[in-house]
Amino acid sequence: MHQCGGEYTVDPIKDLIPVCANCHAMLHRRSDPLTVEELRAILVAQREIAAGVPQTIEDFGTARIPTTDRADDGLAF
Repeated sequence: MHQCGGEYTVDPIKDLIPVCANCHAMLHRRSDPLTVEELRAILVAQREIAAGVPQTIEDFGTARIPTTDRADDGLAF
């Protein structure tokens, strides 16, 4: 909102996106705020990293892919 400059009438339906307090704080951590889409992409990438999902094509060569034929891998499928 602070980047609109000048006189601007806010349309709550078109201009505002409801977010929780945590997301609102994360959106404004930078001097140039993130968009909701940018924050969503960051969160998705972090979840994939935490889950061990390969991030680049090179990572696919070393990725551990669970299979049902390995009972000792600790994963249930």
